[in-house]
Amino acid sequence: MRSPLAVSMMLSLAACSGQDSSSPPGGGGTSSEPPGTTDPSNATARGGGLEVAANVQGFGGALFFNDLPMAGEPVISGRIQVAPVGTAGGPPPADTVVTLNGVALVKVVVGNTTYFTVDPGGTQPTIAPDGFLHISASSASTGASRALNLACPNAIAATLTPAPGASLSGVSGVSLSWATGSLPVQGRDFSAFNLDLPSVSLHGFDSATHAMSFIASPQPLAVTSVSATVPVGATSASGYAVELRYPGVFFLDGETGGACGRTQRFIYAK
Repeated sequence: MRSPLAVSMMLSLAACSGQDSSSPPGGGGTSSEPPGTTDPSNATARGGGLEVAANVQGFGGALFFNDLPMAGEPVISGRIQVAPVGTAGGPPPADTVVTLNGVALVKVVVGNTTYFTVDPGGTQPTIAPDGFLHISASSASTGASRALNLACPNAIAATLTPAPGASLSGVSGVSLSWATGSLPVQGRDFSAFNLDLPSVSLHGFDSATHAMSFIASPQPLAVTSVSATVPVGATSASGYAVELRYPGVFFLDGETGGACGRTQRFIYAK
């Protein structure tokens, strides 16, 4: 008898050399409609025998598109867990294949748990032209398959003072502002899923290596907020990165669900 599978997204932050630090917040896709503009209510799951769900204990509940990947970080960060239904995270069939926007993910085993993730040194998937992350999992030996389509939010048009690229020497804080309603609003309370709150933070940043270092914990943002100020702290790095991070609308369909989030980074001199 063929056993169905459960597929769950467990997210982790990694870090990869990416585009130049002067690049604007990224998007992905080539259509005239900016990525992330698709109505989140169009998120879907389909297929049989597999369940694709956000298993977010301690990992944040969303796959994140990173507009400026750090050293060792893929463009889309996150781990997707695949397990037979009812096995509480048991190993998937050996022939299980998971793809993200058409790019095959690599298998990573942590302890007794098997994950699939984007290879930072391999082909990098990005947000599809329709504004979605399309995830599929399948096993030829069981004949089961499952697809999950997650709508990604727009890149927020934030105004920063001082402007990105400036020196933060002698500056007490960086102020950010954006239009009302820019941050995605969840349809219900997903705190039980440990879904990341929107946040803003300051990091040390090395422009030569794209390495990012800790300065202070992220400041959570209310979804109704229209501004924030990040205090400038000391760093041994050659510069700074201000990070604005927010999950999109969480999609839940029984055991299937997840969210596409965005990380926008703004680079400053020391």
